[in-house]
Amino acid sequence: MDPNNAKQKMKQRSVNIEHQELEVYVSSVRVGPQPLLTRDNCVQEDKEACIKNLVWITARQTCPDNQTIPSWTGFNIRTRDQMAILEYVVGYLPTINAPATELTIVFEILKQSELIRKELSLETVVVVMDQALYAKGTEIALKHKERYL
Repeated sequence: MDPNNAKQKMKQRSVNIEHQELEVYVSSVRVGPQPLLTRDNCVQEDKEACIKNLVWITARQTCPDNQTIPSWTGFNIRTRDQMAILEYVVGYLPTINAPATELTIVFEILKQSELIRKELSLETVVVVMDQALYAKGTEIALKHKERYL
């Protein structure tokens, strides 16, 4: 490769991390989740789902040689075409230069996610974590229900 013709790369290859003091999270007595809803609370949704399933199965059986009814996903798209499709934006939080498994870090992740939710005037925000972090995040969220749930 000719060094005179080499193009300068414009992409950043490293992350600049600002050192920030984090609020220390002190663990206390664990709080468990509320009891789950019983099956009786879901009866109406179940009936609607069963009816939709039966309509699709029946329609697919009418003419198996010349199939005009789409697959399950296509059927749902056709039957829900009046519903608005929402656009989602996925973003990442700033880097925190510390072990992710500490409760203080998980607490900071939840706080930053809440700030973003408020700044964007969103009703909810989704925070995706692996199972170990999820367990710690759930522990924090259950203790601070008024803030996170």
